[in-house]
Amino acid sequence: MIRVTSDRSGAVWTPSASGAACGREAELVFVSRLVRLDNRDQLVDILEIGRASSVDAILLNGWSRWREGLPEKLKGQFAFAIFDNQNETLFIARDTFGEAPLFYFVGADRIVVADASRTVRELAGCDLQPNLQACADFLNGGYGTQDSTFFDGLSRLPAGCWTKFHGTFSSPITRYWSPAQFGKDREMACNPADQVAAFRDAFDRSVMARYQPGSTAILLSGGLDSSAILGSLIAQGVAPRDISCLIKTYRKSRDWRDERSLASLQRHFGLAFHEIASDRHDPLQDMETWLEVLDGPYVSYGHSVASNLLFEAKRVGWHSLYSGHGGDEVVGYGMGRINELARQGRWFEVWRETKGMALLGGQSRVRIMRKYLTHNPGYRRLERHLLRVFPDAQQDPNVSLNDHAAALLGEFGTAKASSILRSDHDDLMLQIEALEDPVQQLALETINQSGRSLGITTQMPFYDRDLVELSLSLPSSLKLQDGMSRYVLRAAMSGRLPDDVLSRQDKFDFTDPFVAGLVAHKERILDLTQQGEGGLLTDLAHAGRLKRVRDQLARTGTGLVPEDAHFIWRCSVLAIWQGQLKTSSGLSVQDASAGQP
Repeated sequence: MIRVTSDRSGAVWTPSASGAACGREAELVFVSRLVRLDNRDQLVDILEIGRASSVDAILLNGWSRWREGLPEKLKGQFAFAIFDNQNETLFIARDTFGEAPLFYFVGADRIVVADASRTVRELAGCDLQPNLQACADFLNGGYGTQDSTFFDGLSRLPAGCWTKFHGTFSSPITRYWSPAQFGKDREMACNPADQVAAFRDAFDRSVMARYQPGSTAILLSGGLDSSAILGSLIAQGVAPRDISCLIKTYRKSRDWRDERSLASLQRHFGLAFHEIASDRHDPLQDMETWLEVLDGPYVSYGHSVASNLLFEAKRVGWHSLYSGHGGDEVVGYGMGRINELARQGRWFEVWRETKGMALLGGQSRVRIMRKYLTHNPGYRRLERHLLRVFPDAQQDPNVSLNDHAAALLGEFGTAKASSILRSDHDDLMLQIEALEDPVQQLALETINQSGRSLGITTQMPFYDRDLVELSLSLPSSLKLQDGMSRYVLRAAMSGRLPDDVLSRQDKFDFTDPFVAGLVAHKERILDLTQQGEGGLLTDLAHAGRLKRVRDQLARTGTGLVPEDAHFIWRCSVLAIWQGQLKTSSGLSVQDASAGQP
């Protein structure tokens, strides 16, 4: 039988029982509270079920028609579970990008499905031990895997996937959508102006589909992505006076680069800004709350600042927030184009295009150029000589884990070498890699679950399936052109934004405010990271590095390098989470470690 929670945020299936679906062909037993079907009108027309049909009706009629092909037909944000009474199988699926979370547990006599890790644990009816591999990976600065969680036996369904269960036996996880499916004909001849227009139209549709008059604000940074959302709304007839803008400011931080762009937008459109000062912000503020919401640690060094925006939005009464998150990956910087040109020996164009990479990363164009000149056999000999005379500085590995934790971690979550290190890489390869990085799925989960906990929906129009597929099909010359990265978005927004915003290529580095916040609140951090017997830090952290960083922070904190600041932040988060586990279940680390290598 199937038991469903009152708000249908989770379901428990006991395969041995009967009467699961009340005699129906299929029963929708779980659907995410974050569901959004972008092609809803198209679906109801195909299914011939009427424009007023509910999401439930669309999913059930779609299942009846397409069975396992249903998820591929859906565009938007969704996660659901359907019980097929005829075959006695439970089918679960998740949206293309993983905007809607989906977790599950398979026990000896039950399967639990829910949209939150904590809900699964509550419905499972048994204590789940911490996943020490995931803890070690987090402490090491990793992002885990697409399907892992911080509890043994509790899994997440990866984005763009489905699977089904017959009894407690599951089918292999099937990927129904992948960015690697697209872009095969990327270099096909096509009018660039038409491609820019198509990109603009797709972006405009995505932006307007998420607009809720009167209750929507833009998280405006002055960068190209959030500014493009603003420009799209105004171009589609939304009056500037009806657009609310929520911004975070760092007026006391050196080199706060967003200020000029924000001032330009304000003058150009006559906007009113709602400002949140974020200098010296506590990077651990409200961490206990977010660890409860997300049911475990997460790697998002700026989340405490971002969550302040959520609290302010709730106070003001905005229920929907536009975010430019995803623009980097969806539009792409076009950096692979430089290697494409180098492999063709088009050296003048290579030099011209290095301007974009240099501005973005603050690197020397000459050093960048040296890397690509190695495609020339004669230069490779010169480069070997230069490296002998002027060797690159060796980076301190800054080991985060002790030997036990490193052995425990093994290959778990190990990131493969970036494709940019391959001599044959192209731009499409880099864009696919960026979209498929596990950090993207986890970032979407963190953003959406955090907002949902406060009754706020975060709208991310760059994560639109039509827009992503179109972007993957564009030639690299529309991603990087004349030293301008993300060229297609700039061209699409031409005439909609001030010229200085359109031409901006730098980014504000949030590291300095993050380190300043750690130093300002160092007493709590030193207390949290004081190693004791039986703690996760004792079991996993590299004691020498932790002592060194703690000593430096205790003295003054000045000169704390970003890698060390991020490391001690992760140590602090893990310590807070361990305290929550002990309080809620009395679980000791020794219990969790039993049987581990």
